[in-house]
Amino acid sequence: MAILTRKLKNLPPATSLSDTDIVVGENEIETQKVTLHQIVNFICNHNIIRNAFAAKSLFDEHIANMIMHITDEERTSWNDAYNKRHEHSNKIVIDKLTQSMLDNWDDADSKKHVHSNKEVLDGISQEDIENWNDSNSKKHTHSNKTILDGIEQSDITNWDDANSKKHVHDNKSLLDGLSSTDIENWDDSNNKKHVHNNKEILDAILQDEVTNWNNASTLSHSHNNKEILDSIEQTNINNWDDANSKKHTHTNKSILDGITQERVDTWDAGGSGGGGDGHIHTNKVVLDKITQANYDSWTAAANYYAASTTAGGAATKAVGDSLGNTIAAEIVSPTEPASQLENGHWLEPY
Repeated sequence: MAILTRKLKNLPPATSLSDTDIVVGENEIETQKVTLHQIVNFICNHNIIRNAFAAKSLFDEHIANMIMHITDEERTSWNDAYNKRHEHSNKIVIDKLTQSMLDNWDDADSKKHVHSNKEVLDGISQEDIENWNDSNSKKHTHSNKTILDGIEQSDITNWDDANSKKHVHDNKSLLDGLSSTDIENWDDSNNKKHVHNNKEILDAILQDEVTNWNNASTLSHSHNNKEILDSIEQTNINNWDDANSKKHTHTNKSILDGITQERVDTWDAGGSGGGGDGHIHTNKVVLDKITQANYDSWTAAANYYAASTTAGGAATKAVGDSLGNTIAAEIVSPTEPASQLENGHWLEPY
């Protein structure tokens, strides 16, 4: 049963109580006076009131339990995290992360650096790595390693393009010998380019010929007939080569060398069909042996005639050449001046 109290009059509240203090209590039947101690015992001996106090204690313990409850600070943090919630497309990968991985990445971050060829490195695939691992098992050294280390992707691209356009030169050995100096000289020559009327001959020049000419350059000289030489064509050279293969000698070369075009024209006019008196010599073998000395001595002798060894006498004498062949008979005059005696004969001008 609930304890009923009734206010009797306006009394001031007590500032302190003791076990013996009197408390006025009143129920529906009578008014009683009880002490504070009695009231406490009453409360302790009635389950309803005791359970109420016990529940209050449990409630207070529940309220004070900070494990079961969150603080305002925790609530604020969790609300902030909730508002920033999001999803990862690679959640499966992230879920596999371990603290060891994070530690390794932190270590790598402390050692991070920059590559000038980052675009090349970014293009590396797993297949590339596998190929390189295979190549590593077959690794070797290069004497030109410094050059190879400087190769970039642009170089490889250019080489791939060149490979697709590769071709063969018949004069590869000549081209392989070209230097930067040669190219610079040719560029200079290109600025001074001109045309040759014997281009076909020049185009056929080989390296061996160039080498020979370079060796001959130490013997360089000039020609007074340069214009004639510059007009020489391959046909001329071919004809001269043919003539050289048929070359021969003449014992009367000095006579033949004296033949002029005028003489040839005269002989052509005097030959068969030329209106002259062309003929054949039965002693051609003898005539072919005539030398310039014979010709000169006979020309000088033509201004004189032979005489007898005695002035006033008349006779004839057979005349022979230096080869022992009889050519003609001299007419001996009956009257010869004594002053023209020569070799036992009297001579005077015709």
